[in-house]
Amino acid sequence: MDVFTYKHRDGEAYIYKNGNKWVIKKGSVFAKEPMPNFISKHGEHGSSTNLMPIRNKILTLYCVNNILQKDYEINSSGLAGALVSFDAAGVKSRWKNKEGVSLSVIDPRKSTNKFENNVINKENGVISMIQEKELIEDDKDTRRVFTEKKDFPLSTIKEMFDDGDIIPQPDYQRDYVMDQKQASKLIESVLMGIPVPTVYLCEELDGTHSIIDGQQRMTSFVKFLKNEFSLKGLEELSELNGKYFSDLDKNMQRNIKTSTLNSIILTKESQELKYEIFARLNQGSIRLTPQELRNCIYRGTFNNMLEDIAKNNKTLQTLFIENNTRKKYQEYILRFFALRNFNDYSSSMLKTMNLYMVDHQNDNEKNIEDARRLFNSKIDIIKQVFGNLAFCAYDRTKGQFMNKFSGSVYDSIIIACSMFDNHILMSHADMIRRQVEELKKNNLDYQDYTYAATGSKDRVVGRIMLIYNTISEIVGKGNTVNSQRNFDYDIKERLFNEGYICSYCGNEILKIEDAEVDHIIPYSRGGNTTEDNAQLLHRHCNRTK
Repeated sequence: MDVFTYKHRDGEAYIYKNGNKWVIKKGSVFAKEPMPNFISKHGEHGSSTNLMPIRNKILTLYCVNNILQKDYEINSSGLAGALVSFDAAGVKSRWKNKEGVSLSVIDPRKSTNKFENNVINKENGVISMIQEKELIEDDKDTRRVFTEKKDFPLSTIKEMFDDGDIIPQPDYQRDYVMDQKQASKLIESVLMGIPVPTVYLCEELDGTHSIIDGQQRMTSFVKFLKNEFSLKGLEELSELNGKYFSDLDKNMQRNIKTSTLNSIILTKESQELKYEIFARLNQGSIRLTPQELRNCIYRGTFNNMLEDIAKNNKTLQTLFIENNTRKKYQEYILRFFALRNFNDYSSSMLKTMNLYMVDHQNDNEKNIEDARRLFNSKIDIIKQVFGNLAFCAYDRTKGQFMNKFSGSVYDSIIIACSMFDNHILMSHADMIRRQVEELKKNNLDYQDYTYAATGSKDRVVGRIMLIYNTISEIVGKGNTVNSQRNFDYDIKERLFNEGYICSYCGNEILKIEDAEVDHIIPYSRGGNTTEDNAQLLHRHCNRTK
């Protein structure tokens, strides 16, 4: 498969050909501010060009945070518009395959024939723009959604909850987060005859219904009918504050029970679309956290593992010093895996974690079990070596460690410790703990790396390496995990020769002291730490690539 990659200011995009169609690869990133250099005849940016329909379609239906969530097929006639819609930096684009062969895109303002060859010309790599009509015609491939409408009385919804006919928390939904005042306002709305927004359900294959949108509202109604909270903060019906459902008079109880909730049900025929519909509906409502969105979009074996660890590892609450609200634990666990190969760090923490989920969404059982065992073992040894405040920063103004979890301290500690065997860490526990605490207290670089703008690559790598070097000086540099990740110095000596060219920048490495050994196939992707998988890079290139 010949994949063409385009690196632009906000990330990377990928295309490849599948038969007679082109495919935009899952994980491709669209620029946040598209098409700065394309101006229509009306002098307006973007909206009047013939590029917007395909871009808007893809962004609306298949993207989260400008990242494509699934492979997207386009006809060859739509290729030019699709390519340019990522960034449109000008006449020439920078789409290249692994051999370095590039594609060019003709500026539509300079094209003399908008219907000319719409397939890549293999001789010169040029493709042409097409008209808006052709881009819109590509919408014919959009899958159809089958729905039906129903009005459920609230008493019926309660019965369906109790009988298991409605699943309030399918795998893509977040926990119940509505507070007592918000829930009370819903009850007040019903009593005042104010319409409640439509809810969306999905008919599952077994005949039950899962909630796509409206979980918080439906759960609030059921909880009130079951006397699980009293009314609070009502303004229009303030005389009802403090009352449970059972405290209301019979007319009010009947009014609530017989009030109906308008529902749109996604039928079994469209059952596989529920995840995309969930993501789209929730992007415009109460904002989901990034991990809640990942839980929806990247469902699979890896996400199941995150959920399992968050639920069953009892040490996490001690070290994270907070409850697992809105999937915080799952995000911290993902952060560990996403940053292990920190030299491949993307432009932001969000993007790095999203891309890791894309790559590992459906890992096989062995890889999942290995990952689960690794994380649980590292958390366990860190608690034994560093204690309950392992992931806490030092407050210099108060002269004490804060009783508050710090994400930047967390990743510096757990990533560095993952490079060492647990037995080695335990056998040097007291010295490691004292030296790392001293680093937190007095090292200005570490404090800088863990305080502000902590998501930049320099700061991520910087704080991890400070902890790594501290531990390494104590236990010895040959005591990393089975020495699997680091190359021996003699490999470096055998590889180096006068005139050796850096594999990253293409310039000569003048001295062996300026070189570092790098995996050709990345370690994180199964590459071996062996001489046949080794290459030399400038030290600077290796740490910034």
